[in-house]
Amino acid sequence: MNKKIKDIAPLAGLIVGALWALCYYLLSILMATGWFPHPIAAGVLVAAPLVITGCAHLHGFMNCSYDKTVSTVFLFLSFYAAALSLDFKTENFLILVFLPIIMRCCGRVAITVMPTDIGSEEEKYQKNVDNGKLAFWIISALIAALLGTIITKFYGLAIVAGLNGFFLTLMHAYRKKEGVSEEVVDYAIISGEAWAFVMFALVGPFVEYFTKFILAF
Repeated sequence: MNKKIKDIAPLAGLIVGALWALCYYLLSILMATGWFPHPIAAGVLVAAPLVITGCAHLHGFMNCSYDKTVSTVFLFLSFYAAALSLDFKTENFLILVFLPIIMRCCGRVAITVMPTDIGSEEEKYQKNVDNGKLAFWIISALIAALLGTIITKFYGLAIVAGLNGFFLTLMHAYRKKEGVSEEVVDYAIISGEAWAFVMFALVGPFVEYFTKFILAF
């Protein structure tokens, strides 16, 4: 991906997220007609962010994975299994707008402040940090997380899951590569989005169970 596009991570994430949410909305309309099969709708929703970005982060994910083929298969199976549990009616799909923004902003922060995976130990830490851009990415991520939680309420749990997935994956790859790179960040972004999407699919059933059984009891 072009470096200038990466520098405007919030805008890039907003475009991806808006198109992803729009995809969900259109699929829900098609499924309401009764003529669009649920398994196909789930597959389209999973493929949407990859098609929109041209699989921009998948290359980094595969290069950092323990086994490229197995890891990629499990990634898609996790995405698809989660999508199959959606009913395309009750989910607050607007959370999909915010997830790519947050993941991409976190990615730019990581690549800016963490040691690189090339050069000597001293060179890895020598970075010219643009404090203006760094503040912009951090503030954008915080605003997106706050707005996403306020607008979607319980679906804000997807943001929490996504951040956990991002940082755990980032630290694993960081130790493995002894530094960060664009590939490491791409690996963390797509893993974070996978964690977030799985939580997005789980929120509805969890809230329903909680309100019907736990609160009733």
